[in-house]
Amino acid sequence: MKQEMLRSQFETLKNQVNPHFLFNSLNTLITLIPEQPSVAVDFVQQLSKVFRYSLQYSGENTVDIATELKITEAYLFLNKQRYGNKLITEISIDEVTKRKHIITQSLLMLVENAIKHNEISNLNPLAIKIYNEGEGLVITNTLQRKSIPEPSTHIGIENIKNRYKGLSDKPVTVQEEKDYFTVKLPFAYGMNILLLEDEKAAATRMLQLLRELEPQANVLAVLETVKETLHWFKNNPAPDLIISDIQLADGVCFDFFNAVQLNVPVIFITAYDAYMLKAFKVNSIDYILKPIDKEELQAAISKYHALHMAKYDSALNHKLLEMMQQLPAATNYRARFLVKQGEKLLSIATEELAYLRADDKVVFLHTKKGSKHIIDESLNELENVLDPLKFFRLSRSYIAPIETIEKIHSHFNGRLKIELKNCDDKDIFVSKQRATEFKKWLNR
Repeated sequence: MKQEMLRSQFETLKNQVNPHFLFNSLNTLITLIPEQPSVAVDFVQQLSKVFRYSLQYSGENTVDIATELKITEAYLFLNKQRYGNKLITEISIDEVTKRKHIITQSLLMLVENAIKHNEISNLNPLAIKIYNEGEGLVITNTLQRKSIPEPSTHIGIENIKNRYKGLSDKPVTVQEEKDYFTVKLPFAYGMNILLLEDEKAAATRMLQLLRELEPQANVLAVLETVKETLHWFKNNPAPDLIISDIQLADGVCFDFFNAVQLNVPVIFITAYDAYMLKAFKVNSIDYILKPIDKEELQAAISKYHALHMAKYDSALNHKLLEMMQQLPAATNYRARFLVKQGEKLLSIATEELAYLRADDKVVFLHTKKGSKHIIDESLNELENVLDPLKFFRLSRSYIAPIETIEKIHSHFNGRLKIELKNCDDKDIFVSKQRATEFKKWLNR
């Protein structure tokens, strides 16, 4: 289980920090800043959420659906800025279901895979639907695999299936039809709670309240003595939360806490307030007096969730800062060219550029209106300053924008023959080595 979890964390984080994801995100951001500054601010905030989530929940087996859904929606927001109406989403999950748990990053991984491995175009928009059904969460997408598959580790679904073992009594189901790919994630057990209580009536009352307030919580055991508790911890991993009465059958719970080094939050339940100060020296997040009030217990559990969400913030901010420092700087791509025309100087916008051609050591700029100008830069230099989403280095002699490419023909030995608008050269070829990259560029 631990290996599968680590593999999942690595793959999810790698998918989100891979050069293509960052490159596309930064280029989308560059476009948004001058045109839609308020949307650009939202974009940065959503991008931060996605990275933060991957780091913050790196040690968690399960997460409530509401939390996973927020991050999935943030990830979809980023992609919708890139794909627009070509990416269609529909989410229908009721409020009760949002409190239930699934495996951490499982929903996010399935949405990532749908976007990564399927064509998204005006002709074939990608539709993703997420909804609750019975005892699980359903994720379905239109199946329209890319003609040139993206590199894949082939561990996504299997990883999710393996991580569910021991965390649900129901399997992950996968259904592939002609036009649709569907995965159903069963609800997983929630946080693991250890209850220390020697009064049976009080224990029964607590279990009832937990079923109401945390329906997917897994109560690992109800222990009545300090001796039982010490034995239990020797043979079991630590729980997520301890709910403990002060007075147990053979002593006070502090006998146990003093004997074992733990970093587990504790909610103390007692009929006495004499131990309050001592309790807050032992990882206490709340101290509730009996009889137990439902609202007070709910507030204590909410405090646990809030503290749990915040406990990594300092480390996360440091990690995020390191990651941001390693990101490639946003590039200001060339917007225009200054050229000579007789005694005059002309400024030609890149939008007017039909193609760039190198003839021996001279580089010519050809415009869409048919004019031709000599420029004092090499194609290698120009390749680095032109927006790679719009321009491609076809060969040693040509750089062209996508709208100038008129026809593409398969040619001998894996090469591609290119016809450019208003260009007399009929021998423009993309090499076999760059053909795959060229096709990916066309499909962006």
